[in-house]
Amino acid sequence: LLKNIEDFKPISEKYHEAIQEINDKRQLTQLKKIEEAEGKTFNYYSLAVMISAKQINKVISADTFDAEAMMKKVAELETMIAQLKEVNTDGRNSSFISSAADYQLQAKKYIRRIRDNVEYSDFEKKRVQDPATGWMVADSYPASLRSYNEMVDDYNRLR
Repeated sequence: LLKNIEDFKPISEKYHEAIQEINDKRQLTQLKKIEEAEGKTFNYYSLAVMISAKQINKVISADTFDAEAMMKKVAELETMIAQLKEVNTDGRNSSFISSAADYQLQAKKYIRRIRDNVEYSDFEKKRVQDPATGWMVADSYPASLRSYNEMVDDYNRLR
């Protein structure tokens, strides 16, 4: 059984990557369709924010990444969120906007920590390793991931 699992894992990972790639292309196509049909509306910017956040999250989840490049991506996300706020004239979607802004801030803090080589204390190292408490460590990837997941939940409630 263990051998079968070991054989299955790389195949499963490739399959998952292929699905993600197809989904990413589908989202970009959908974004273009929304822009053509509606212009840069709330629907457009909310999907654009999700696409950008997903790209950021994918990169910062790696063991190493270019922090300066990611800071630029986070600045672009911040601009998109500001544009999203501008087109949200009825105020009904404030929870998504708030969670998107929170994700942007959490990602920025984590990237800044990596860029500035700020070490975790021994206590933080223990907490960040634990899936149940990792999100409680300030400026950590688990904190950023939790914020990302909350944003995804709020986005899914828009539909």
